[in-house]
Amino acid sequence: MLHLTLEKLRAASKAGDVSGVTVSAIGSGFVIRVGTARGEGILTKARGQEPRIFGNPLLAMTLLREAGIHAGGFDLSGYNIDAPATRSRPDRSTAMKKAHQAAAYEKWFQSQVQASLDDPAESLEDDAVSVAFAAHRRALHHSLPLKD
Repeated sequence: MLHLTLEKLRAASKAGDVSGVTVSAIGSGFVIRVGTARGEGILTKARGQEPRIFGNPLLAMTLLREAGIHAGGFDLSGYNIDAPATRSRPDRSTAMKKAHQAAAYEKWFQSQVQASLDDPAESLEDDAVSVAFAAHRRALHHSLPLKD
């Protein structure tokens, strides 16, 4: 059995090497079986030879369409609704949480910038601010007790 990553499946599809595709049920998940000139293969994860299991057959069909495959079949003989669900992806969960946090921070930051731009208070030039802070530092320096 051939082990095809998504990249290899796209290349085979583009080259016209795909003779047939079947979305097959295994337990409560679905795998993509691919017929090629070199034999039957299965879509695997990007790393390793473990089959890529879809919890939803619509996701498998969407992936096939995006890979340039528009016709195929299905095999539900191995479907078992009572089978345990496909394993969770805590690494993806963490990545998605970080992405949402970053998006929320970006939205907050943009609102702060916009609020500053919309502020009707008079703006100060950089040179004026530098002079004011220099005077403030000198005043603080002179007010500090001298060490012996």
